Amino acid sequence: MVSGGYSLGAALPAWKRRLREVLTREMVADLVTVAGGLVVTASGVFAGWVNLVWRLGIEDRMPHVWAAATVAGVLFVAMRRYARAGERPLRDARAHLLADLRVVFALLVLFLGVVYLTKSNDAFARGWIVGWTVLAMGALFLLRLAVAKLLVPRLADLLAHRVMVAGPPAQVAALRRQLEEGAPEGVRLVGAAAVEDPTEVADRVARQLEREPADEVILAVPITDGDSVYRLCDALVAVPADISVWLGEGAARLARLGLFELGPLPRQILLRRPIRHWGRIAKGVMDRLGAAVLLVLLSPLFLLIAIAIKLDSPGPVFFRQWRYGYGRKPFVMWKFRSMYAERCDAADAAIRQATRNDPRVTRVGRWLRRTSLDELPQLINVLRGEMSLVGPRPHATRHDDELSRTLDLYLARNRVKPGMTGLAQIHGYRGELDTPEKLAGRVHYDLTYVRDWSLALDLWILVVTPWKGLRTANAY
Repeated sequence: MVSGGYSLGAALPAWKRRLREVLTREMVADLVTVAGGLVVTASGVFAGWVNLVWRLGIEDRMPHVWAAATVAGVLFVAMRRYARAGERPLRDARAHLLADLRVVFALLVLFLGVVYLTKSNDAFARGWIVGWTVLAMGALFLLRLAVAKLLVPRLADLLAHRVMVAGPPAQVAALRRQLEEGAPEGVRLVGAAAVEDPTEVADRVARQLEREPADEVILAVPITDGDSVYRLCDALVAVPADISVWLGEGAARLARLGLFELGPLPRQILLRRPIRHWGRIAKGVMDRLGAAVLLVLLSPLFLLIAIAIKLDSPGPVFFRQWRYGYGRKPFVMWKFRSMYAERCDAADAAIRQATRNDPRVTRVGRWLRRTSLDELPQLINVLRGEMSLVGPRPHATRHDDELSRTLDLYLARNRVKPGMTGLAQIHGYRGELDTPEKLAGRVHYDLTYVRDWSLALDLWILVVTPWKGLRTANAY
């Protein structure tokens, strides 16, 4: 019987791991689609120049050519982005080329219809339209051939869908054999955590993910065993990967008969990473850029606060404490010190939340905490990539451990980076959590944020925070 955890396949080099954290196979597919759109636009402009300017000497129609070619390129990307063949591996040049050509012919019909309805025949030469279509088809053929023969082999490790298997040893061993014998193209088994106790699964998976990144963790338990599925899913809810449950070979046979579709692997996705692909890039850019700008603009305020803290009480300007970040990876969070140095919680002491009229809080610290200015040094954590401008507020690690043992799905908060402000804070859940209702309310809004994340939601929270997030009677 297999036990413990083990890794399979070759580990990624450090530089590829860092690149893979930013660039996913879906994003590579999107970039190739955008390249196809540029090919369509460039083909239209070149064909227009050859037929209208070079052959006929008509230059005043080139603005029409540029406009039509640009619109066609944008429509190509939009239509191709959601084409069914986009789910196929990039190595399948034939399937992608056929999908490209279907979109080109659809655009040709649309373009001819618009020309006819608007009676713009005199603005567009037929030779240009025919040349554009033929040139675009040939260029798209060369693009797909280059992607399949040159790009994909060099990015094979980055483009692979890397999966781990977790669950009881017997089921893990059986699923591992199935994946090793018949894994679909582009799917790579990189590790497994075979343990009987669901509470140990999360630690095993987390340790392996530190060594070898994975896109998905597949639970090797029958989907009909709802209790086992729930316990494993609850244990792995903080893992920074998709969580799915294996449906078995019977489901795979039914899928092959065409009775229903499961994609390349017969499994059911239970939890997806809430911030994916381009959303992750956009949020990361907003965080780093926003933190850098705010650190520069607020540097005079930092200096004034530091002077006030030193004049008010002896001790350091900053207070540092361990918190859990994305995927429950610990990090040191920075704050302005708001308590007397000799009364701050020791590293091995029980965590005590600040209370009203707390004797540990200094005079300056009381004002800093009430206005949340003590949190400003966390911009350093945001700049380092450990936190985000918006996300669930992190608790001290010992407090976090206690809450994770008593609240279902509490660890799902760690599926995104912790933030300086969040959805819970703008709804009044800021400061001391002295009642079960306050705790439940904060966790509810944190999980709502994780489930419904969007860049627009982040921007709204940032705009609303100065008016709603900083006004509460619970901050002291």
